[in-house]
Amino acid sequence: KGKVWAVPATEIAIKILGMPITNTAMLGTVARVTGIVSLESIEKVVKERFRKDVAEKNFAVIKEAYEEVKPE
Repeated sequence: KGKVWAVPATEIAIKILGMPITNTAMLGTVARVTGIVSLESIEKVVKERFRKDVAEKNFAVIKEAYEEVKPE
């Protein structure tokens, strides 16, 4: 039987990025719920892919969503 998980993705994105861009928050959510990829692996790729300031903000969104997601 499936579960429903909730995360305030838009709120997290607005708080950290200043914009309602939720894709990185949802990546953190999927990582936590499925366990398919580790938070450390995501951090490594984000830091390799983006310049430092962008990487730091995006990873902050990912990490907060990862920590905030909860089953309902």
